[in-house]
Amino acid sequence: MSAIIALLQRLDALDVKLSADAGKLRINAPKGALTPALTDALRTHKAELLSFLEQPEGQRGSIPRAPRDRELPLTLGQERLWFIDQVEGQSSAYNLSGAFRMRGPANPRALQQALATVIARHEILRTSFPAQGGRPVQQITPASEAAVPFAHHDLRGHDAPETAARGLVRAQALAPFDLAAGPLLRLVFVELAADHAIFLVAMHHIVSDGWSMGRFIEEVAASYQAALRGELPRFPELPIQVADFAVWQRQWAKDGQLAAQVDFWKRHLLGAPPLLDLPLDHRRPALQSYRGKTLHFAIDGALGERLRQLCQAQQCTPYMLLLAAFAVLLYRYSGQDDLPIASPIANRNRAETEALIGFFVNTLVTRVVVDPTRPFLELLAQVKQSSLDAYTNQDAPFSHVVDALQPERNPAYNPIFQVMFDLQNAPAAAVELSGLRLEPLVLDDGVEGTAMFDLSWTMQEQPAGFTGQVEYAVELFEQVTIERRIASFACLLEHVAADPTSPVLALGILPPAERRRVVELGCAPSTSAQDPAGCVHHAIAAQAQRAPGAPAVVWHSASLSYAELDARANQLAHHLRALGVARGGLVGICLERCLEMPIAVLGVLKTGAAYVPLDPSYPADRLAFMQADAGLRLVLTKAALAAAVPSDGVQVLTWEELEPRLAAHPSSAPDVEVCPEDAAYVIYTSGSTGQPKGVVVAHGPWLQTYRAWAREYRLETEARSHLQMAAFSFDVCCGDFVRALCSGGKLVLCPRDYLLSPPDLYELMVREAVECAEFVPAVLRELHRYLEERGLDLAFMRVLIAGSDVWYGDEYQRFRRLCGPHTRLINSYGVTEAVIDSTYFEAGTRALHPERHVPIGRPFPDTRLYVLDARGEPVPTGVAGELYLAGPRLAREYWRQPQLTAERFLPDPFSPEPAARMYRTGDAARFLYDGAIEVRRTSGPPGQDPRPPHRARRDRDRAGQAPAGPQRGGDRPRRAPGSQPAGRLCRRAARRRQRRRQRQRRRKRRRRGQRARYRPAPAVSRRAAPELHGAGVPGAARRAADDPQRQGRSQGLAGPQGRPGGRARADRAAGGPGGGDAGGDLAGPPCYPGAALQQLLRARRRLHPGDPGGQPRSRRRPPARSSPAVSASNRR
Repeated sequence: MSAIIALLQRLDALDVKLSADAGKLRINAPKGALTPALTDALRTHKAELLSFLEQPEGQRGSIPRAPRDRELPLTLGQERLWFIDQVEGQSSAYNLSGAFRMRGPANPRALQQALATVIARHEILRTSFPAQGGRPVQQITPASEAAVPFAHHDLRGHDAPETAARGLVRAQALAPFDLAAGPLLRLVFVELAADHAIFLVAMHHIVSDGWSMGRFIEEVAASYQAALRGELPRFPELPIQVADFAVWQRQWAKDGQLAAQVDFWKRHLLGAPPLLDLPLDHRRPALQSYRGKTLHFAIDGALGERLRQLCQAQQCTPYMLLLAAFAVLLYRYSGQDDLPIASPIANRNRAETEALIGFFVNTLVTRVVVDPTRPFLELLAQVKQSSLDAYTNQDAPFSHVVDALQPERNPAYNPIFQVMFDLQNAPAAAVELSGLRLEPLVLDDGVEGTAMFDLSWTMQEQPAGFTGQVEYAVELFEQVTIERRIASFACLLEHVAADPTSPVLALGILPPAERRRVVELGCAPSTSAQDPAGCVHHAIAAQAQRAPGAPAVVWHSASLSYAELDARANQLAHHLRALGVARGGLVGICLERCLEMPIAVLGVLKTGAAYVPLDPSYPADRLAFMQADAGLRLVLTKAALAAAVPSDGVQVLTWEELEPRLAAHPSSAPDVEVCPEDAAYVIYTSGSTGQPKGVVVAHGPWLQTYRAWAREYRLETEARSHLQMAAFSFDVCCGDFVRALCSGGKLVLCPRDYLLSPPDLYELMVREAVECAEFVPAVLRELHRYLEERGLDLAFMRVLIAGSDVWYGDEYQRFRRLCGPHTRLINSYGVTEAVIDSTYFEAGTRALHPERHVPIGRPFPDTRLYVLDARGEPVPTGVAGELYLAGPRLAREYWRQPQLTAERFLPDPFSPEPAARMYRTGDAARFLYDGAIEVRRTSGPPGQDPRPPHRARRDRDRAGQAPAGPQRGGDRPRRAPGSQPAGRLCRRAARRRQRRRQRQRRRKRRRRGQRARYRPAPAVSRRAAPELHGAGVPGAARRAADDPQRQGRSQGLAGPQGRPGGRARADRAAGGPGGGDAGGDLAGPPCYPGAALQQLLRARRRLHPGDPGGQPRSRRRPPARSSPAVSASNRR
């Protein structure tokens, strides 16, 4: 029999109807619904199906009537609600209400008679739930003795009848019910005028759900019309009552069928991700408040018809198609390919329950696994099969599934799933009675609504198209975000209808206007046309002409003026030209930080050649590779470093032998034409490939980078003294040079050992009145610790930049406290291939998440940023994609690597300029909703795990290849096989990261401890009642059973992550704003054993003597919501 019922459930999900006609099996199915497999199943089980269908209606479901002369148990869902009520006390949290405006002459007497008829028909409306021997039972009042809880209020003479009526109805809707005493139904009729009234139906959720509310209104309407005619309504006899179902359900559970279904759900959900990581507008609070709002939208009729045709072609229901599309939307926004999505189900799969009023609703979780490379139709087939499997196992209360899975509890989000999707029939329009019209009424009480999940996405079928509503948590999302996601969903459905064979990743989710907005979001204004073309050494020579005596470079106690720097560079250029160095050539410079370093750089630039920085701390094999790959024929160095330079085929020119010869050359600039397109320097980076590659940067982009800094940092007025700390082989050093020397400032060279000595570093900064410096966070952390311990600060600085590594919001705030009111604290981001810096971020008064990376901000002038998906299409705001950099400030190429250049420097399809290029960084990033950019992680090679954004600014150098001191590259130190960590700074940085992680863990434990203020009652034995795990905590039961989204939280609630405080639960009838028929119902709360309940109650009585139920504690709850519309059943 179970196989027949399962087959019938699958057919019902596809809207296939069966009937028996004179020994023949009649089938009524939508076009394309019957697959070959289902046809074979019908043939195989034809005899059993006919036997089942030919049974009398009352026998098919095999649910017998239970005798009424014994105790009647509660259903599994009812028992959990009763348990919540015992622990939390009476409240309106589980009230279910619907309000209606009545237009026309109403007959209160006929209405009351109709209500009495319906109450007499349904035992559940006459049922209360007292405790007998510590166990809840159903106590049914005979129909002859049951009073109709009907209140008639006449406001026809009131000054403001509408306002008074709304207030009265609202109060009645929110008034709590007494489960033990009853009644659990409240009916209010308020007359405003002779032809105008408001009618309220309020029930406790334990006796009703969304389906039931619709059923109640339908029967009241039929009974009212019969009463007006002086007749009794002709309803078919109910085969069973809720009490009969409860007795049968208990036996069903004992027979092992419940365990079998729970086992299915355990297999289905085992290993599912605990949290759907959607991009949020606000950090997720440690404790949910369930505050929410609802937005409505519509899908037009033409698109709706195309979607229905697709459903017919694929033999699936609209629910399956829309759920698959919704899963694509979630995947495209979260990047998460394993998606648990919940859907409410009316759970009326037995004929006997269809006409019943009662609490039957359940929650099913469909686990959708998205492969972005596969066609959408394959995903649809997966969703279809998963849905059918779920329908077959829909009887297991979701709470039992949660209890079986034992997920880790976190009060910040719901267990198992955080997103719900539902498709409902169109809500019933106004009900027409004899001269009377009932219209759904929304009770606007001015209180913010609720959101039971992060997102609840409800669709409703209409005669033409679909309508929908999105309920969202306001603590996570802004309204504009939800509006954009609704637009994305509509765009996605258009693409699905147009070509369902497209791969998931190829389905568009950005409407044209939104696509343009996202592209423009990362485009800074272009200023290059306003500036004359030029070269860096020309700009520095202009400063020497303007202020020849001004200090240009400082090294310890020695210094160079601008005139001296320019003259000596000119002499070096003449000498190099005499040695054969010409425009377009390459010259190696292997120097440590010293006065000769800027002279050597400028001297090479003035010859028209480009320089290649060689760090003497690099391993010999790397230096040899760089020298051979660049084809160097001349290297400038010092005698002490000459041994580090491979001499094969290379002329090594030491400064000691060079300097005496320079005086013979003129101090005027050589007559060499150097163009902005000529190479200025070639810097070798290794990145993730492990093999160093040369990045060729031209004069024009280098100078444009300086001009971008000059505008945004106001260098010529705000900063005159610049500290140079970066290693010579990193392009930050190139940035330090131009920021200081092109602006006429002073370049203060910092000895490398000062970086490891905060006292020396700070003394140097004070002595030289440093106003601008770029730090790596590791050095800045040590300096911060030193300054904080001694009560010192950096208020004398004007521009403090941190880059080359990730740092965190709490660090930013701490560093900010050491700065003065005029100090700009900046987080910068860039890659060598985009010429040093591309973006910058200043927080201002903005609060940063303490444990998240500081954003990289906005682009500098002449820079365009794109965040693109794997197809090169823009991704929505808030969604992670790969970061691309574009604009005129890009490197020219990779040296002698045309294939790699073509792979990473791509045509820019978003630029109107035909030759525009963009650089593929490999960094995963997203646009935040304020327009800033956040680098989330670094994309690794295929098949490898993504790397954290330790290279948030530069390609990483492997351990053993990197210089010992702080350097460009931003790499967290790594230990390569057989190598040693690169210096004490690396070890200190590793220890700091470990301490920071320990502090973060301690903070989290403290926060959890502060939240878990309620301790389990000492009388509760955890061994005797393992299912409770802290059920003595007031609020634990509610947290465990608060609807489909909260079930299962009872376990472990008294522990560190327990949440003090429940939340409201109001059901929603279909069609009303914020409503849904089963979507708002409790989804079958789990049953607690009688012994455990008794232990709990005994413990509470000891805590609160004199109160048989214990003294409930007050809780912060959202208000119960009314749902005005007549419900209709969910359809799958």
